[in-house]
Amino acid sequence: MPDITKLSETRKADRTKIAQLVSDVCSEFKIDHKWTREGFDEAYPKAHVIEIMAPRGVRCRIELDGDSCQPNVHVLPWNVAIDSDARFSARFGSVNQAHHQKMTAVAYNTDGLLAHLRSCFRLINSGAAFDEEREKEAIAKYGSAAERMAKWKEYLAEWLEQQAKAKEEAHAD
Repeated sequence: MPDITKLSETRKADRTKIAQLVSDVCSEFKIDHKWTREGFDEAYPKAHVIEIMAPRGVRCRIELDGDSCQPNVHVLPWNVAIDSDARFSARFGSVNQAHHQKMTAVAYNTDGLLAHLRSCFRLINSGAAFDEEREKEAIAKYGSAAERMAKWKEYLAEWLEQQAKAKEEAHAD
């Protein structure tokens, strides 16, 4: 096992080790994740990208980038997918107070990154990351995610129909 305090995302071999450690923590907590290895994301040619898909629509993207302007400073953008009603509790961290569905955290070095992930995964898996009252309030105000998605599909179908009509009229001229 590598000494995680000495790993750096500036070194190619270390990026692979850090990504493996992140993947192992995800697996330990039974959190779905997708690991895109270095060289396979054209926007980040020197990066391993790990996309976390946790229960209740919680998402986070981790980039271990050899070209980072702040190496070993991990900015972790946590958010809730649009098709989920989940709202973060204050226990999850410094949560966006407008809608309670985003939280950005910063972890320093590999040991800080892994400790942060373990803490968040414990909260998510136990349910303590979520606030049921906030969720009820949001559903009362905006409707459920299922209702919002159904409305979106209706609007999209109407828009596509309008676009098709406009195209037919343009060709008829």
